[in-house]
Amino acid sequence: MRLLKHFCLTCILIISCGAGLSAQNSFANKKLSISTNILWDANGFYNATIARRFNEGRHEFQLNIGIATADDESDAWVGGDSGYSYLWDGGNGLFLTYRRYILRKARGLFVQAQAKFFAPDWSYKENSGTTWTAVDNDMIFNPSAHVGFKWNIGKGRVFVAPFVGVNINRGDFKSPTGVVLRDEDGEIFGGGGAGPDIGLNIGLNF
Repeated sequence: MRLLKHFCLTCILIISCGAGLSAQNSFANKKLSISTNILWDANGFYNATIARRFNEGRHEFQLNIGIATADDESDAWVGGDSGYSYLWDGGNGLFLTYRRYILRKARGLFVQAQAKFFAPDWSYKENSGTTWTAVDNDMIFNPSAHVGFKWNIGKGRVFVAPFVGVNINRGDFKSPTGVVLRDEDGEIFGGGGAGPDIGLNIGLNF
C-alpha cells in the first residue's frame, strides 16, 4: 500500500513538472505582449507597451507610448533660490526598447537599451507674482540602459518584469526667455546629467 502511495505521488510529481515545462515552452513561443509600467502610471505617466520577440524569444523590441497628466496648481513647487515657482502641465512620450534575454527564452534575466523621446509642458511664475507662463519644450531625447528579470505567472499568460538602470538626461527644460526648470533644491532638470531609472512592467502574452 505504501509502495502504491509513493508511486502515485511520483506520477503526480512527474505530471506536474511536465505541465510546468509545457507551460514554460508555450510561454517561450509567444511572440507578442502588451504591458504597462505601473511605476510610471503611479507618477501620472499613463503608458502602454507592445512588444514583439524574435529568434525564438531571445530578442525583443518594444514600442511604448504615454501621456503625462497635468498637476493641479496646489502641486506647484518653489525651485530653491531661483526666484520662480513651477507647475507641471503634462506632456507625451514615445520610447523604443531593445531587450536581450540572457539565459532563457522570453523570460528570466535580461538586459535592455532604451531611447526615450519626451515632449514636456510646464509653467513658471515669479514667487512674488500671480501669472503663470506656459512653456512647450521641444522633444527631449534620453537614452537609458537596464538590467531586469521577467517572471511568468500561471501558464505564462501574465508576466511581471521589474528592472533597474541608469537614465541620461540629454535635453534642457528651458523657456524662450531663459528660465530653466528646477526642482525644490534648485537643481536644473536635464542638462546632460545621469540618474537612476527603475520600472515595473505588468502585462499579458499573446
